[in-house]
Amino acid sequence: METQPFVAAFQEINNRLIRLIGSMSALRELSTLEPRHVDEQELLDTSLRILLDNHELDYAAIFLREDEALEERASRGWQAGGPLPEEAVMPHLSELAAEALARRAVCYRREMQGLQAVEGSAIALPLSSGDSPLGALCAWSPDSDFFTQAHERSLVIYCNFLAQSILNNRLLQQMDALVKARTEQLHDALSEAKELKRRYEELSVIDDLTALHNRRFFFPEARNLVAAAIRYETPLSMLMIDIDRFKQINDTHGHATGDRVLKRMASLLREEKREADILARFGGEEFIMLLPETGVEGAATFAERLRQKIADLDCDGGERLFRLTASFGVASLTFPAGSDAGQVLETLVQQADAALYRSKADGRNRVSRYSDIGCAI
Repeated sequence: METQPFVAAFQEINNRLIRLIGSMSALRELSTLEPRHVDEQELLDTSLRILLDNHELDYAAIFLREDEALEERASRGWQAGGPLPEEAVMPHLSELAAEALARRAVCYRREMQGLQAVEGSAIALPLSSGDSPLGALCAWSPDSDFFTQAHERSLVIYCNFLAQSILNNRLLQQMDALVKARTEQLHDALSEAKELKRRYEELSVIDDLTALHNRRFFFPEARNLVAAAIRYETPLSMLMIDIDRFKQINDTHGHATGDRVLKRMASLLREEKREADILARFGGEEFIMLLPETGVEGAATFAERLRQKIADLDCDGGERLFRLTASFGVASLTFPAGSDAGQVLETLVQQADAALYRSKADGRNRVSRYSDIGCAI
């Protein structure tokens, strides 16, 4: 009995089985790639390595569409007998890739004998996912009749899998880029919101005209200093300052001049205050200062120095210069330990205001201490 046909059939079945195992191995290895963690070039290079490691191919290249043009993005080869004739092969593979892409789902094979001294055969298969043509995969062999229908079937499956991997990778990269962009936008929005909040909080405690703090800032800060002075039994004083005849300044020289006077007054007080002092515009032409670690004598001396500096100011009234004066009221902390800071602060304000009223009543442009008038009140 003739055994040769059986041997040939067995060899053919064995070869198909080996190719099937190689094809399955390639698909399995390709499926293990994590698209999110690789860029597209790395994915293409790795996929070609997997292809040539598991298929009996000498050379393969991937062409992708870039702005309607087809460009070679990755290539890889193996040949035991020497280097691959890439420069000679590549032009034909590029042409073949374009034809495969134009024919969409058609597997295209061509014998290459006599083409610029390049012998062998090539096969090209489109890379597409649904209606999205991505490019083409081309393979070359020095054997003129190397590619069979079995190669075609296994490579079609591989190309479909690779095309989906490329598309998934692009989608994931786009999602990552979108998430990054949205995260940066959110970060910028949060930073802007924080800055707006800071600006709002700052503006809410800053007087627009004089750029000094206002009452909203003064009382919480002053309460903390009063509480510390009571706890540690340290001296603390308060000044109430009022510009004399301010209404007359507005009526005579205009409100614009009055605004300039308030700004100049604020500037002088800001320059003279210590870092630990709290200064605020109390309302209208009235200012308030809290002086920690300062007794009544020190506060009165400081107030007198301020009064003199204010009296030395020359203010521009438009047609002529005029002098400015201010009246002061001084009150100092004389409360026992354990007193309520809020109540003490309210009392200090009342006492300083009463001393200021006495300065006004006594002719203005002077400093009055509450300790000197308390008994009379």
